[in-house]
Amino acid sequence: MILNIILIILSITSSTLITFFTGIYDIWWVDILMVLAIIPIYVALFLIYMGLLTLFSMTLSTKKPIKKVSPFFANITSDTNRLLVALSNVKVIKTGFDKLPKERSLYVSNHISNFDPFIMCSHIKNRPIICVTKPENIGKLLVGPLMYNAGYIPMDREDMKKQVESINRASKVVKNNEASVIIYPEGQRNFDHPDYVLPFHGGSFKIAFRAKAPIVICSIFGTNKIKNRMFIRRNKVRFDVLKVLYYDDYKDLQTNDVAKMAEDLINERLKELNK
Repeated sequence: MILNIILIILSITSSTLITFFTGIYDIWWVDILMVLAIIPIYVALFLIYMGLLTLFSMTLSTKKPIKKVSPFFANITSDTNRLLVALSNVKVIKTGFDKLPKERSLYVSNHISNFDPFIMCSHIKNRPIICVTKPENIGKLLVGPLMYNAGYIPMDREDMKKQVESINRASKVVKNNEASVIIYPEGQRNFDHPDYVLPFHGGSFKIAFRAKAPIVICSIFGTNKIKNRMFIRRNKVRFDVLKVLYYDDYKDLQTNDVAKMAEDLINERLKELNK
């Protein structure tokens, strides 16, 4: 949000200065043009920002062990996500955010698009917030080094030992009050059936069990349409907080029971939205 405000202020200031120093501010139609010029100036500043951020990310290491979540890098990542969402012609409609706990939590959701973490990281205000992500994302230009240095946690679902290590690390991040964590318990993006969730993996919920932290059950709807329509029409995305489970609510349950509860709640919400 702060980054977006800075770019808007710089865009307005740049347009005003151009008008003033060219000496054409007394022509009425030029004033209209300069107001309209704020938008391309904003886009140009955003591209400059992304270029500088890319160069900066190339200086970051993805080899050294990350011992602690970096609020600096995590917040840069979240703010950049918000800019990308805004420029993707997306309107996010949020409900249930009054339920959000103040303490660090585990956020779980369905996963239907690459835009899901952009939406969630940029709109959850309980920062810093990081994601459990695929190992190959850490190798991507720009996003990879930033995510790694922010403390994002790669999880190799094909290697059980590494999977356990990732769950343990995520639980420590939440328990030590470093950050909240987002995980997608389906284990993959559900491109083919966005109207219902794939079976949730109970192991994902061990993060909350071990940290004795709240579990925030969320649903995402509409992000699967962004990619093909962003330059054609405004995309409305629903981001709903359905339920918050505190430790006392689930401590006597099994992880698979909590996973099924979350799965059912999200399926119920998706069914309502698809009517």
